[in-house]
Amino acid sequence: LWHNGIIKEKEIKRLQSKHESTYNWDTKLILRQLIDDDTPDDIDGTFSCVWYDGSDILVFRNEISPLFIDDELNISSTKFDGSSSIEPNIMFTLGTSHPKHNLPILEPVGEFSTVENPYYFGE
Repeated sequence: LWHNGIIKEKEIKRLQSKHESTYNWDTKLILRQLIDDDTPDDIDGTFSCVWYDGSDILVFRNEISPLFIDDELNISSTKFDGSSSIEPNIMFTLGTSHPKHNLPILEPVGEFSTVENPYYFGE
């Protein structure tokens, strides 16, 4: 698991308790959540992730943390030429290729929620 973001201290304690773990490394606790629950749902903090689950590569981010990808599957938390933002709160697997253009595609495989977005002030 590659993770960019920050998980709050109270969330680290909650995840340790939930997964009966002594790890205090936020990336390891996110990984434990993914292995146990197949989703980053309910994780309070900021995160964008690339995860190899043993058979697929998945990419996802919550509303707070950026994640960008281009047609050649270059992935970054910083926008770069030719990249576009990955939609938040959706887990995507990297598909084999677009049928017409032979380009890699993202295939949605699940949704989750951002727990708290301190930058969202309502409509």
